[in-house]
Amino acid sequence: MLIIGDPPCQLLTVVGNQKGLGDTRDGFPIFIDAVQKLCLDIWLFENVRGILYTNKWYLDETI
Repeated sequence: MLIIGDPPCQLLTVVGNQKGLGDTRDGFPIFIDAVQKLCLDIWLFENVRGILYTNKWYLDETI
């Protein structure tokens, strides 16, 4: 089984407000929860520019 996710990226993108966990459109925690519940070996998530740099704190808090 494979799951592909693309929650709204406005909360993390460098051209957005970068509110992270404070943004009501945050779908990333739901995506991570689905991956964990389904015990998936393969999953794909769209990379958002800045998620591993400017907003690394967001990944540290949600994973």
